[in-house]
Amino acid sequence: LWRQKKTRHPLIDLSLFRLQNYPAASVANFFIGFSLFIAIANVPLFINSLVATSLEQGAWDSGWMLSALTIPLALASVPGGWLSEKFGYRLPSVLGLILAILGFALMKNWEVGTSYFTMSFNLILCGIGIGLTMSPIATAVVNASPPDRRGISSALVIIFRLTGMTVGVSS
Repeated sequence: LWRQKKTRHPLIDLSLFRLQNYPAASVANFFIGFSLFIAIANVPLFINSLVATSLEQGAWDSGWMLSALTIPLALASVPGGWLSEKFGYRLPSVLGLILAILGFALMKNWEVGTSYFTMSFNLILCGIGIGLTMSPIATAVVNASPPDRRGISSALVIIFRLTGMTVGVSS
C-alpha cells in the first residue's frame, strides 16, 4: 500500500477507495468470498465427519449438498443484476445478505441427525442470498470508477472476493 501510494504510476490507484460505494462494496466482496468458502469447506467436512458411513458416500453426498449452494448462487446472480438495474444496488444486496445470514444461522443448528432436506434448504437460502449480492456489488464498484479505471476496478472486485475466499478456507 505504501509503495502504491508513493509511485508515480501505481498498479492500484488507492484514490479509488475514496469513491462512493467503493469501500463498502470491496468489504462486502471480501466477506462474500469468506462466507462462500466457509460453506464450501465446512459442508463436506460436516458430512464426511458426522454423517457419511463411507468415503464414497461422503464424496457423493457432499457434492449433491454443495450443488444446493452453488446452483442457486449462479441462478440468483441474474435477478441480482436485474434488480440492481431497476432499484439500485442496495435492495438486492441487502436482501441477499439477509437471506445468506438466515441460511448460515440455520446451518449453525445442524447436528448428526439433520436431514439432507433441511441441509439443502439452508444451503439454497445461502446460495440465493450470495448470488443476489454478486452482480450489484460488482456493478457498484465498476460504475463508481472513472472510465479509465474500470479495468482495475473489475480486477479489484475479484481480488477482494478471492482474498475473502482464501481467508475463509484457512479459517
